[in-house]
Parts: sequence; structure tokens; C-alpha cells
Amino acid sequence: MTNLSITAVVLAAGNSSRMGRSKMALKWGDSTVLETTIAHVQQAKVRSLLLVTGGYRDVVERLPLVREIPRVHNENYAAGEIISSIKIALKTIKAGSTMPDGVLVLPGDMPLVTTSIIDKCIAEWHQSAEKIVAPTYEGKRGHPVIFPMQTFAQFETLPAQKSPRDLLKANQSLLKLFSLDTQAIRIDVDTPAEYAKYRPENTVSDE
Repeated sequence: MTNLSITAVVLAAGNSSRMGRSKMALKWGDSTVLETTIAHVQQAKVRSLLLVTGGYRDVVERLPLVREIPRVHNENYAAGEIISSIKIALKTIKAGSTMPDGVLVLPGDMPLVTTSIIDKCIAEWHQSAEKIVAPTYEGKRGHPVIFPMQTFAQFETLPAQKSPRDLLKANQSLLKLFSLDTQAIRIDVDTPAEYAKYRPENTVSDE
């Protein structure tokens, strides 16, 4: 069922408290963390992409690639950043002219999630479009996660203090996990140590 459409939502609304500065704007090779993530999504088999900004908005929205793509700002990012960001993304998507069949959610601080990984997730979802699809590595769930539009809408009823994990727990019968042989699906860039460990060797340090 390859005619199904997917909108990708990239989350970049956090306040980078563990990094101490905008992790999204950190150099990553010849780009930045967020722009690398966005570029991977843009090259994947998605119909459209929506970026959600929040903390460090002035820094994030100045990034060249960010200026070129659709985005929405989460004014309430400090109170339940992930859930509030997903809610505002859903509202924005529903206001569009055409609803997607599914929504792919990926944190913006996961530049190791390549286009190939994203497309493998999409291919799995096409086989079971009524399911919530997520990859695993060594038995642990990672990103991205693809939600059928009807289940994605359940985020509207989740309190800010909840997390996407709560929605997954409530829909165990709809959850389809599949194994990928790469730890990239579980690696984000949250701390200075993680950034130093995983950034490409050709990264020009801005520290």
C-alpha cells in the first residue's frame, strides 16, 4: 500500500537543559544537528514535513535549512515539551487541506537516523498501516515512530505531564515493533559527552 501518505513531524522545541546551549544548532560535520536530521527526513519517502520549535527559537529559526521549511512554534514548550509539541503539530496538520494517512515523529536531536532508516520504518508501516510502527535495537524501542492518523489524534487528550510512551502503552494491540541492526535509532545528542562521542570527525568545533 505504497500510495499511503505520511507527514513527518520533527521535534525541536526543548530547552536543551542537559546541554547548556541549543543542541539543535551544534555543528555536525559541515551542517548542524537539527539540519542534518531535517535533511535525512526530506530525502525520505514522506509527503510533507513540519518542524516544531520552542526553546532557543531565535537560534533554531536562524538556521538556513530551517528557514526554508514549514514550521510552527510551541509557546508552551516549557510545560510538557513533547506532548505540547505533538498537540500543536496535530492542530497544524488538521488545519491543512489534505490529511495524511500517517504521521512520523522524530526528535530533531537524532542526526544518526539516516534516510535509509526512516524509509525502512515507512516500508514496515506500509505493510500494516493500521498499526503504530517503531524500530527496536537489541529489544529496546527507538525512533522514528509512525502513527496512523486516527491514533495520533489521541495525543489531544493526553495531559502535558504524560509522554508518548503512555499512548503506546494504551495501544499495545496496535503496536508493531521490528528489529533494526543499528543503535542509531536510540542515540540522541542530549549532553556534551554524547555530542563529543557521536559527532562526525570532520565537525569543526564551536566550543
